[in-house]
Amino acid sequence: MGDYKAVIFDLDGTLVYTSLDYVIITLTKAAADLGKEFKEINPLSVWFEKDRNLILEDKLNLNVSKFWEAFRKYDTPDSRIENTKPYYDTKTVLDSLRGEGYRTAVLTAAQDNIAKAEIGLIGEEYFDAVLVAQAYNGIKPKPHPDGIEKCLGLLDLEKEEVVFVGNSDEDIETAENAGVLDVLIDRKEYKFPNLKPSHKITSLYELGKILSK
Repeated sequence: MGDYKAVIFDLDGTLVYTSLDYVIITLTKAAADLGKEFKEINPLSVWFEKDRNLILEDKLNLNVSKFWEAFRKYDTPDSRIENTKPYYDTKTVLDSLRGEGYRTAVLTAAQDNIAKAEIGLIGEEYFDAVLVAQAYNGIKPKPHPDGIEKCLGLLDLEKEEVVFVGNSDEDIETAENAGVLDVLIDRKEYKFPNLKPSHKITSLYELGKILSK
């Protein structure tokens, strides 16, 4: 075990896989409710990219609040869980980290009920803290560092002792803003042009090499 003492993980796209077909269908239904279509825009950009709300406003001329309200109508915990599962490496790596004395936490932008359902697929016992970065929880959304900073407080650790693992530009920027080491896990589900993380892995199994440095 090196100088790092904890790993904070993003949830969707990092620890659990949600069917991209489900994501596209649900986003499309939400847009249709407001009389819009994803024609020249990849709907997955609204799922993966940090500028999703600007995309909705500028490209589809949508009211952001109304769009996400419509999205949540279709994206219920039951429907999400039917289309979500932990990645093949999630539990094995979490078991290994816990066994080696690392603390683990989740910082997600998912709604509370979705986050709870997805954590349930993995097991609450794997995590020392789970934080939902939403304004209604008193946590400023990513890429603001507020969520990581609050997580550090709960773990009683300094930023130099923590690694943040996520799958998007938003996650990398969040880690950079908080001053913790950023690790991008690229599961080949979405391509981010010009993204330059400190470390990039394609499986959580590769995380050990970074932690031992």
